[in-house]
Amino acid sequence: MGPLASAEFLKTIYERSLGGYEQDSPIVIMYSDPTFPDRTEQFLQGSYEVLLERLIEALQFLSQMQVSQIVICCMTIHHLLPRLPPQLRALVISLLDVIFDNVVRTQQRHLLICTKGTRQLEMFQRHEQWELVRDYIVLPDENDQQTIHHDIIYQVKKNQDMRQLTARLESLRTHS
Repeated sequence: MGPLASAEFLKTIYERSLGGYEQDSPIVIMYSDPTFPDRTEQFLQGSYEVLLERLIEALQFLSQMQVSQIVICCMTIHHLLPRLPPQLRALVISLLDVIFDNVVRTQQRHLLICTKGTRQLEMFQRHEQWELVRDYIVLPDENDQQTIHHDIIYQVKKNQDMRQLTARLESLRTHS
């Protein structure tokens, strides 16, 4: 899922961990499978069985590789984390938890840039720490959410130049 997001995440890991010796960097196994059905479409249709089955298969594969932690670069599929078998769920670092911890720590306002699926599933609002951060997370209105979903996120997925999208993000940031 999200091959470009996964590749960028892998790049970030190594950019931030490289020190004196390349050999001291972490061992990372990247499992990239862009053939997963579109998460937003599936969830908004009320269908998650195929996604859950595919996610469990991928996580079992990584578990058999004896990984110690798993980061899933697709935020929308985090909707399925509560449905995972406990032994697999324990391996996954929830990006929602990471985001909430950072917002609580910084106590600064942030514009929520996410898919329509993440918004409509209220993944942020249903999080156990929502009440702690609700004043720091700006939820775009419906029109801005459509712009974010179609004109920004899906353009990034098509490998569009981020510099062209930056102006749109800036206008949303000042508008919201």
